[in-house]
Amino acid sequence: MGEMGWKRADRSRLEFRRIGGIIGAKGNRGSRMKPFAILSCVLTMATLATCQGAPERDYVPNSETAIAITEAVLIPVFGKKQTESERPYSATLNGGVWTVTGTLRCADGKPQGAALPTCVGGVAKVQISKKDARIVLMEHGK
Repeated sequence: MGEMGWKRADRSRLEFRRIGGIIGAKGNRGSRMKPFAILSCVLTMATLATCQGAPERDYVPNSETAIAITEAVLIPVFGKKQTESERPYSATLNGGVWTVTGTLRCADGKPQGAALPTCVGGVAKVQISKKDARIVLMEHGK
């Protein structure tokens, strides 16, 4: 590096020091700017952390949505024919979890009623988190 290069580097250091240099550097000790700069950084980070969270909302707000999700997850596992044969589905909400169950059909194709005789078989049961739409449980009775 020639003589001009050194002069340029010295001048850059002097200008850097003149405008404040690095926080905590020897020339800046006792400066009131350091606490202000640290406080500004902390407040900025806290604001960004609180603003970046997803808004609180229920992704499964009603029984219709719960039933639609249930059918969507049952078809790949049990097939479209089996899933549709258990319609209508009923959904109940308990403790932030939707429980969706199918309807058991007897051999004559009619849904099982409260009256005897009972039909043989089982139905699908799916539990879905109201808050985030997670599948909590998926099973099928026999």
